[in-house]
Amino acid sequence: MTESPPAKKKCEDADDNLIRFRIENPLEQLDISDPKRHSLRSPSKTINGFNFNLKVRQARDPKDENDDLYYLKIFLICNKYKESNVWFVKGSLEMTLVNQENAEDSITERTDFRIDAAGGYGFPTFEPIDSVLDPEIGFIKDNAIIIEARINITSCSANRFRAKIDVDFFTPSDLSDVVLVVQNKEFHVSKHWLAIQSSYFKGLFFRNFKESKQAKIQLKQTSAVQFETLLRFLYRMGETFDVTNVGFILKLADKYDMKSILDEAETYLIDEHDVDLDSKLALADKYRLATLIEQCISEYTTCGMLESLKKSGDYRGLSEETKDYLFDRYIELSKKKRADDHCVEIEEDSDDE
Repeated sequence: MTESPPAKKKCEDADDNLIRFRIENPLEQLDISDPKRHSLRSPSKTINGFNFNLKVRQARDPKDENDDLYYLKIFLICNKYKESNVWFVKGSLEMTLVNQENAEDSITERTDFRIDAAGGYGFPTFEPIDSVLDPEIGFIKDNAIIIEARINITSCSANRFRAKIDVDFFTPSDLSDVVLVVQNKEFHVSKHWLAIQSSYFKGLFFRNFKESKQAKIQLKQTSAVQFETLLRFLYRMGETFDVTNVGFILKLADKYDMKSILDEAETYLIDEHDVDLDSKLALADKYRLATLIEQCISEYTTCGMLESLKKSGDYRGLSEETKDYLFDRYIELSKKKRADDHCVEIEEDSDDE
């Protein structure tokens, strides 16, 4: 009999479903002057069999380009490598920024969440960072802030309660009808399955090329290890994107014209904050990921960030079209800064009067 999913288990203690994250020296830890700075992550905690942690950073409001404030951004993450190997988990989340001087002045936000596999859910503008770091307000004490997340899981779908797809690419089977040879390794695959997802392989297998008649086809200038990872994505074997594989998966998906994989990689990069902004833009430009390009450009929120990008190696590799977009963004930010400076001057003049 299949055991019940872990989400059915109840917490034995009130603190069993609580993540408490104390951030020491937050002024330095949350510094955004370095655009490549990664998010802070709390220690992981297993709640009802699912492994969670908090991801915290300082960020602008992504929905309001005219908002100059920086906010404390807090997300709940259900990690890739989980004890339960969940596909999604649903529940309620209570996020609290603790006021260490007066508990009644703590800020609490509540929401329902649904997190897919390696995704996250949370609050992009939890509280203005100036308020968080103001000692007179009480959130910071002894040079530390405290964030608490109380998680109540209501339902889930877990892969371990269903049979996983498991394909042996190195052994002939009834489902394979061609052998792809990569760096002397032989991969036994299905022509039709690859053709459905790749116009390159569709042409190779079913058009009038000499390779379409061959039982073994050599693929050159491709890593066998990386190609196996690509196949695991294509065969839906539970492979997930991370910072170590997204670059070469994009390269191979572009090489073999696999639109679905390109779309999935773009979605990952849109949501992932541990890939620095300059690198994201370079990948988006190289592989023509239009939505990601648009998001990246919007996240350059100061002229200084764009000036820093222009001095980097990533900038030199960008297309002229993307450089034009960046130039337009620079002009836009420059005009906004001049208008803001003018407002400050007017206010100062009024004070003098």
